[in-house]
Amino acid sequence: MPVIGPPSADLPPHPLLQPIGFLNKNTDLEKFVKTVRSFHFGCLFSQAEAFGISNRECLRLGVPVLSLRVGGIPDTVPEGLGHLFEADVHPHTIADTIETYLQSPENYSALREKILSRSDEFTWARAVKKIKQIFSDN
Repeated sequence: MPVIGPPSADLPPHPLLQPIGFLNKNTDLEKFVKTVRSFHFGCLFSQAEAFGISNRECLRLGVPVLSLRVGGIPDTVPEGLGHLFEADVHPHTIADTIETYLQSPENYSALREKILSRSDEFTWARAVKKIKQIFSDN
């Protein structure tokens, strides 16, 4: 499982973790996009998170997300574009969710297509438009 961000020394030792380290989107956006698009799921299992921009980045690139329902994370995952779990979720529950897609790859393909069809919702241009709309409505 590839992990973007922290150095390998900050991650728990596990043979399935593949630390990629920090990817600078300003200087190597192509590598970042290619890496994220190679994921089956974007995962954000923080116990506290103000927003969770990585979820939005994954959705922008057509990748479904698995996250915890804590802090501002639920605001980053529209209904049907990923899975939100309670903070005390048992890992087997998450594994069971992934397994359903392994057993029905057509459902996984449909999910990715659904996300891709809505990817424009996750752009900065859309965010600015929404902010302007909020301020013009008041």
